[in-house]
Amino acid sequence: MNKMKDKTIASQENMIHALCNSYVAALSVGFKTGIAVSFWLDDYVQERYGELMKSCDYAKTLEKYSRENVIEEDMPLFKKIATVDDVAKILSDKLSYAFNYRVMRNGKILHFMCQTIKTEKDSEEFAFIFKNIEDTFQEEEKRNKIQIEQIQIIEALSYEYTSLFKIDAKEKKLSLIRTSQTGKMRETIDSFLEVSDYDTMLHDYIEKHVIPEDKERMKCISTVESLIKTVPDKGGFKISFQRYFADEYTYYELHYVKTIDSENNVSFILGF
Repeated sequence: MNKMKDKTIASQENMIHALCNSYVAALSVGFKTGIAVSFWLDDYVQERYGELMKSCDYAKTLEKYSRENVIEEDMPLFKKIATVDDVAKILSDKLSYAFNYRVMRNGKILHFMCQTIKTEKDSEEFAFIFKNIEDTFQEEEKRNKIQIEQIQIIEALSYEYTSLFKIDAKEKKLSLIRTSQTGKMRETIDSFLEVSDYDTMLHDYIEKHVIPEDKERMKCISTVESLIKTVPDKGGFKISFQRYFADEYTYYELHYVKTIDSENNVSFILGF
């Protein structure tokens, strides 16, 4: 029984250790005493504040850390949790409170997260942690930049093409954003929307309207799976072809732009 208990405790300690690895510092703070005790510090914090954070006054240590590390514009964020009483007030109706802040290190701005967590509903202590979120921030910045560029391209497509469609990569569904087409072409667009499934719709369109010489190279955009491989994350992809429609041969162009939303859902905008 004791061996099983020891094994469970060891497993829990390993799990806690693994979770702490993602933080630069983790401390336990008593609501009544105001004393903070570190249970995890990364190498950088250990070197600079290790001895201090073994057991320290929460308010004084937070003031020292923020004054020596946090950039001036973000200092007001720490004033909201400057004392244990401030934290107790914030956590009176919630279990956690967090904010992102910036530090200057070696002439470079880095992004961090500070979080206070009540360990239990009526606990007499709270966890106080710092986490480096620079990688996450940079990924989000990159994603936002791509999204802005995509919006600009989509707006440009609105002026350049008579019809715009959205293709949901997950559902493989085609929907109409807008069109100025009338007559037979509008009837054809309505038939696209009735089919809805992009793969089926484009296969039928290629078979009925694209000249034989151009059908083979249309394969790169003939399915959603092929679109994912063909259309780049930035910019777009154009393909021109000759078609036979309404008793005449004409040159036509399709322009695809990949979009990725905040939840990493992929869609394509099609200018037609």
